[in-house]
Order: sequence, then C-alpha cells, then structure tokens
Amino acid sequence: MHTSGVHADRILLLGNGASTGFGVLSHGLALPGHLARQLSLRTGRATDIDVIADVELTAARCLDVLRRTNLDRFDAIVMTVGVFESLTQLSPRQWSRDLRLLLDHVERVAPASLRVFLVSIPRMDSVSDFPRLVQWLSDSQAARLNEHTRIVSADYPRVTYLPFSPTDARDVDRYRSADTYEKWAALITPRIGNVLNSRGNSARSLDSTDERRRQKSLDALSILDTEPEERFDRIVRAAKDLLDTSGAALSFIDHDRQWFKSVRGNAPAMQNTPRSNAICNITVRRAELLVVEDARTDARFQRHPLVIGPPFLRFYAGYAIEAPDGQRVGVLCIVDTKPRTFSRNESALLRDLALQVQTELWVRQTVSAT
Repeated sequence: MHTSGVHADRILLLGNGASTGFGVLSHGLALPGHLARQLSLRTGRATDIDVIADVELTAARCLDVLRRTNLDRFDAIVMTVGVFESLTQLSPRQWSRDLRLLLDHVERVAPASLRVFLVSIPRMDSVSDFPRLVQWLSDSQAARLNEHTRIVSADYPRVTYLPFSPTDARDVDRYRSADTYEKWAALITPRIGNVLNSRGNSARSLDSTDERRRQKSLDALSILDTEPEERFDRIVRAAKDLLDTSGAALSFIDHDRQWFKSVRGNAPAMQNTPRSNAICNITVRRAELLVVEDARTDARFQRHPLVIGPPFLRFYAGYAIEAPDGQRVGVLCIVDTKPRTFSRNESALLRDLALQVQTELWVRQTVSAT
C-alpha cells in the first residue's frame, strides 16, 4: 500500500484481527489503506505499508515472521496481535514471555531508528460476531493481556503501547466496511504520526546493501537480458514526457554491469557505462530519491564521464525499484543536458512512476512462476 509523496515512511503492519481486512476487497479499503492515507496527511510525507496478516497470527509466530524479514527496510512496525490469544485463553505469563522474546529480537537486529507500536487487543464485538459467552470470556482475558502489554512496553524505549477501543464494528450489509476501517485508523494514527514526526526524515536516507542478497533477489526476477516490453516502455516514456527531460531509462544493477530494460531520448548514451561509473549504482543503494540538479557544480559528479563526455549530463533524478523482498535491484531515472530544479511534486511523480514499474515487475514474476 503506497501513498503519493516523497520521503516515504515505511511501515510493516503485522497481525490479526484489525489487519486482516475482512469485509472489503482490498488493502486500500481496509486498515492498511486508511492508515497510510491518514499518516500521510499528518506527516506530510508518503507512506508505504507492507502487510503480513493472518487470523491465527500470534505473538510467538510474529517472532518467526520477523526473523525472516529485513527490518532495515522499515521505519516502524505496527502490531495488532492478541485476538487469537484472548480467544484461546493464553496465560498472561506466556503472553508476556512471547512479547519479550519478540521485542528482544527487534532490539538486537533492527536499526536504532525503527519504532514499534503495540496496538491493544480490542473488545470482541468490534472484531467478530461471536456468542455472548465467548465474547465475555475473551474480553476478560484481553483486558489481562493488555495490562501485561502495557507493562512490557514500558521496558523498551522504542516501543509505544497504543490503546485501541473501537465501537461495535457491525455494519448493515456486512460485518465490516471501509468506513469501519477508517474509524479504526483514526484511533491509532495520531500517536504513530507524532512518533514518526519526532524522528525526522533521516532514518533511511542511505541504507547499507547486502550485495549477495540483492543479487539473489535480482536473479529471482528473471528480468535480465529479456526483450523490451511495452508496459515498461510506456512508463519510461511517461517519465520522460511528463517530467520534460531529454532522456529516461529503466535499468537493473547486475554484478559488474548496468543493464537497461528500457531507454528513451538521449539515455541510450548511458548504456555502455560500467557499473562502477553508473550513477544508478549510487541510486540503488538509497532508500530515497537521488536528485542531482546540476552535476557540474556537484562535487560528487562534476568529473563523471557522462558529465564531461557524451551525453554531457547536467541533471539526474532516480528512484530505486525493489524486488518483492525489499531488495533494491534497479532504478527508474530521468536525465537532461540542462541543469534544472526538481520540485517536491515532480519528485512525487517520479516516485509514483517507479512504483508502477515495481508493480509490473512483481506481476511479471508472479506470471513467470505459474
């Protein structure tokens, strides 16, 4: 789930209950979509939300999920677990133990900038239509588990406990609607937005890269050395035309080369550039947009071969393309032979186009695997 803008906050929404999206057809209409949109309105930045949800996902299983997840990608984890544990009457002692094991793992492996939000277990009548006795037993247990969540959270500086008390969620035609999820998001967005705003924009401005994992993810896409495809060419043309530049390209960073899937305008002059000299090789290491408004005055690039020689680039803007596991494997870029300023709206448009490439790339992988 993505919202338009720049300097995106990357959120992992992990859990059951509120995260699963029953009653609507897409994450955009469920909690992830409403949370992303409301966070962007509050922060003024884009929001990217990855969702891992299962009705039977427990805190113990969340630890297994996080062990398989690259947490360097994220600014925050929002967890909505506990409904299953309250239904199965898990003991508060075991619940606290599971939470501590999970949070200890985050402390060990996640970047110091990452924040964790533990959303409290809501009343059962706001989650599902169970018999009254089941609701009463579950709510009583949830109250005990929530108190232990609050106590555990206080021992971890990067963790915020979020009370979550939605009203009865039943709608006229179906159990949940987009309106229900919008109200749920409104209950937790303010605290999350305030914490993210207090961190500033620097958390993932330049990420380290595990080259082995990155190359493995690129190879798994089976995109290298394939024929041109109109769906990618269309997006590259749009980038060149809408942003009014002399060239645009979609490239992938492979071992010791930069391979181009699509090029337009004067960008073909970049095709013979080895990876070591490719500006996109710098972009692919970044979690954010790379903009060079005038390469002749930028100490990093003023002696670059593509600046002092054909095509004599002065302007460059590029946004990294991710594989499904979050590894950055390629770049959508625009170039020009004239210096120019690049506005916030133009940056947001280039990011939106890069996300379109990413969507097409993931669809291509899914089709190839079937």
